[in-house]
Amino acid sequence: MFSRVRATGILFIIGLGVLAGQAQTATDKPLSQNPDAVKEYNKALEVGNKGDTKTAEAGYRKAIKLDPNFALAHNNLGSMLMDRGDIAGAETSYQAAIQADPKLQLARLNLGSVQVDQKKFDEAVQTLDQLIAMIGVPAANVAPESASLGALLGGKTPTDAADVTAPLNDTQKAKAFYLRGLAQAGLGHHPDAVLDYR
Repeated sequence: MFSRVRATGILFIIGLGVLAGQAQTATDKPLSQNPDAVKEYNKALEVGNKGDTKTAEAGYRKAIKLDPNFALAHNNLGSMLMDRGDIAGAETSYQAAIQADPKLQLARLNLGSVQVDQKKFDEAVQTLDQLIAMIGVPAANVAPESASLGALLGGKTPTDAADVTAPLNDTQKAKAFYLRGLAQAGLGHHPDAVLDYR
């Protein structure tokens, strides 16, 4: 349905800390304390951006093996798995990313999208409710009545983010409401779906 959002910023390490302009998740938790995991993650990003998805997937798996709590590596692996049709694997990866960093909004957005794709509407509503609570922005502030959702999304979904640790951008926020609306409609909660679409 939608392409999943991958984190694309290269991470730099100094000692055991991770820096990308002090790149940290919303929890102020370092992305990874393991410099070897960061190196594998960076390699995976580079080869993935060049279209070598098989090598990139292997790189994310290496990064995760070196640091099982590397949330962005789990998220990116999930996106790669989803792109090749491994829905169950993608869902597991997004859940692992959220377990490693419960405030990683990107992983919650991707998990909600996978759940909608699988028609797991109850789970999707729960996941997206949690995400929208984290965002803390009413639907009216994300998708004003004067703008259609299609215009906000530009007919597509963003595939990367410049700052991998930043909160969701406005397009991604709109997508969260749109996906929750789809899930609400799937459950037959049409008034709630209409509110999310607005």
